[in-house]
Amino acid sequence: MLSRGQQELHKHLIHIVQQYGSKWNGIEDHIYKQHEQEEAELKEKYTGDEYHYVQRTDWHE
Repeated sequence: MLSRGQQELHKHLIHIVQQYGSKWNGIEDHIYKQHEQEEAELKEKYTGDEYHYVQRTDWHE
């Protein structure tokens, strides 16, 4: 059984992890939307094989 101080620390740490996860999800969603927009623009600009070989943004940099 956890002491009261340990319970409070546990709750605090869970809160921090949830905030981090939420912030990271927002970042990933933003990157995904940029990627999808870039793909749509490339599909309009290039046709056929050119589309598959055109240089894309490295979203992991």
